[in-house]
Amino acid sequence: MYGFAPVQIEFFSFFAEPIPGFEDDAIEVIAVGMIEGACPVLVRRSARLLQAYELDFWQVASDPPGSLCRWSSTVHGKPAPISH
Repeated sequence: MYGFAPVQIEFFSFFAEPIPGFEDDAIEVIAVGMIEGACPVLVRRSARLLQAYELDFWQVASDPPGSLCRWSSTVHGKPAPISH
């Protein structure tokens, strides 16, 4: 694909499809954390941050080589400052 050998894109290929059982595993981890006293607000915040970081990663990965970083995570619905 795009001139790359399969071995060169294994990482991306692995994450191109949903991981089997991921949602059930995530729900179990969250449930155990809640039983052990995790703060629901922090659990939700952590999940949202993880999703934002994943989106940032894939957006940057899709940019052409050498392009300027246009993406940043959001904090409280507003773009986070980009530091270089």
